[in-house]
Amino acid sequence: MTSQLNTRVSVMTVMLPVCVVGSGACYGLFVDEWAGAVVGAVAAGVGVGFGMAARPRPLKGDGYAEGLADSVLVTIALYEAAVFPLTSAGSSEEQAARRALAYRVAASDGLPRSVRVAAAAALEALDDGLDAERAQAALKDLILAVYRFRASHEFADHVTVPRVLQPWLAISLVAGGVVAALCACLVGSPPE
Repeated sequence: MTSQLNTRVSVMTVMLPVCVVGSGACYGLFVDEWAGAVVGAVAAGVGVGFGMAARPRPLKGDGYAEGLADSVLVTIALYEAAVFPLTSAGSSEEQAARRALAYRVAASDGLPRSVRVAAAAALEALDDGLDAERAQAALKDLILAVYRFRASHEFADHVTVPRVLQPWLAISLVAGGVVAALCACLVGSPPE
């Protein structure tokens, strides 16, 4: 996984608790001014901390590769519909356009090898255009390849959400306090 994606995941891991705690602080500020802001931020921080401790989930997968695999499946299925139409309304221009799109998507760089091989076999069967059962079998193999790819987590790297609770909770509480102070400045001055 690229370092840019790791950075995004880290920022999102910090920003979610910050936003939740800030929201709790703002809600508390509107309910009971400063005391409510502190109580709201602490309550939201404890909730975020409990959520992170109770259910740390590893983030697995490459959504881009999964999306490409799904796109290949859809475009090849549409190409099959143009090669073997249910009615005589299909045209050669439509078939050529769907073929070009299927080949373009199947040639994408981020496509996993197993799906690429199955897509090539399906495209070969469809290009012959003579045997609908062979094309159906090749499309079924492609569907199974996409399914196996999703099930096997055939990904390069894994990013895991850290189990460390205290630093995230402290960052969330400080950010919640900052957000509460900003909200107080917008609403009015603190009580004397």
